[in-house]
Formats: sequence, structure tokens, C-alpha cells
Amino acid sequence: VSHFFHADGDLYVATADASLLVYEDGAKKPRTMLDEYAGYWESVSGGYLYYAFEGMNRIRLSEEHPTPEKIVENAACVSDGMHIYYVKDRDGFLYRCCMDGSGEELLLERAVLPASWNFDGTYLYFRLFADGGLEGEGDGVLYRMRKSGGEAEQIAELPVPAYQIFMLPGREEMIVTTLSPENTVYLVSKDGKTVEPLTEPRNAVDEGGKDNGTDR
Repeated sequence: VSHFFHADGDLYVATADASLLVYEDGAKKPRTMLDEYAGYWESVSGGYLYYAFEGMNRIRLSEEHPTPEKIVENAACVSDGMHIYYVKDRDGFLYRCCMDGSGEELLLERAVLPASWNFDGTYLYFRLFADGGLEGEGDGVLYRMRKSGGEAEQIAELPVPAYQIFMLPGREEMIVTTLSPENTVYLVSKDGKTVEPLTEPRNAVDEGGKDNGTDR
């Protein structure tokens, strides 16, 4: 198994040898949906399975042997089931479109780091490329923007380069991993008022002065 996800009572499995399987309604044996599959960041909406791979693709779930349809090209994409959000390869800016790929809107004319982004019901959270790369001026700044559009709001700044944002369902905080040498992980409130490190540096020294290999 490479990874798996659930939707509408079905279990979808992407295999290590690049197939997409589905265990329908609790079935013990899977059905092969695609023999060749390299997708990620999947979502299911309106009878389609959407997945990112060299753009945004979708397949119709009602078809026994579906044919992938590419609806956004040359972009890093993610979907919340209502819109597709994407960063184009040519400029790195943040765009949004409808679930069929129509109605493109430019949301932010600044380069966004796709690996960082995540969303809740109202906001899209992310960090920017710093000086065109992962590390540089502004690499620890976290932003949020209403998914309906508007200004990007700076909510917090970490003392180290931010990397990925993970949402915590039902909570007003999110987890932020970093590119610091210690791989420090932070708990950050969605409004940015609280920034709390959750991990200690690797190979921390205990009170007796002996290396205890702590990595919590």
C-alpha cells in the first residue's frame, strides 16, 4: 500500500505498484479502478474522484473502467469538494476554479508553497516561497485567506522555516511542521495568537547531563 483514504463508505487504496483499488461498502475484496495511478491529495465530490498529478484529474465513479479526465493542467492542485485551488507552474500564484475546471480566478499574485497548504470550512492556510525557495526572508510566516477570495492575512511567524500545515478536526489549532535542524513541530491557533512548540530538539540532554535521545 502507498496510501489510502475513505469516502462515502468506501475504502480507496493506492498500491505501491501504482494501481487504484476500491473496497466498496465494506467489501472484503477490492475492485481495480485504475491499473496505472500516481495520484495524491484526493477528494470525492459530485460523483467524481478528484486527484492531483501533474494538474487536477478526475474519474467518474459510476463507470466500471473510468477514463481519467485532466481538468487543470501544469499546476499543483488541491480541492475542498467545492472548488479547486491551484498554483501554476509558470508563476507560482494562487488560483481557484470550479470543480469542472471552469471559471478560473486569480486569488493571490504571490508565489505560494503548495506543500504547506491546508484548509478548513472558511480559510485556506499556507506559507509563501521565501526569495524563490524554501528558506529565506519570510520563510516562517503563516498566512490565511478566505476561500471566497480577499486579502491574504498574516497570522503568525515562526522562528524557523515553516513547512507543512495539518488541520485538527473540531479544534481551533493546527499543527505546523518545520524545516529547522531539530524538526520542531508547532501547535498554532488558527488566528495566530498562540504559537507553541510541541517538540524538543533531538538528542536533548537530561538534567544529569546525559544524552537521552529525546525526540517527542
